[in-house]
Amino acid sequence: MAHVRIAEQIEKRLASGIVLVAAEDNAEQSEQNEKKLQLFVLLVTLRVLEKSGALEACSKDTMIHHAARLVHKILDGLKLKIKKKYFLDMNKSKKVAKRVLKDLIQKFDGHVQYLLLLEKLEVEADVVQSFQVHIQRYCDQLAKGRYHPIFIRLYIIVLSQCVAMLAVVMSIIGSLLFF
Repeated sequence: MAHVRIAEQIEKRLASGIVLVAAEDNAEQSEQNEKKLQLFVLLVTLRVLEKSGALEACSKDTMIHHAARLVHKILDGLKLKIKKKYFLDMNKSKKVAKRVLKDLIQKFDGHVQYLLLLEKLEVEADVVQSFQVHIQRYCDQLAKGRYHPIFIRLYIIVLSQCVAMLAVVMSIIGSLLFF
């Protein structure tokens, strides 16, 4: 997928000096959370750029430059207090991106495609703030336990067992049909 290759190139350009305010003492866990957050912010940013039409408006190198710049500024302003290990669902980045884009369209009266690529301080500050508000809101919901990882894991376990049982039933039915 093109997003993965672009994401890898942007990740190389991101500065590693972004610090999360973590309540945990475990540095490794904090580093993993930071990487997950960087990836989540990157996915949200790429989806907003794609849905706004900004990707078609510039070359690949220019887009990588703008995306890396936006991601760095978005991460720089996020200060998350993480009480426990949290689970960022990368699929939720679509919903967050949709909310960010809706907010930007309202702020800029629909002229978002080229405004995302501008490096004017006033415009960029509004764009970055919109990203930060919606990403922060999603992470706060995670911290409150709205998207608790235990429930997600439980759902996956139950779903996988249902699929396994369905496979057994289908194989029994198939063997009965051939005899």
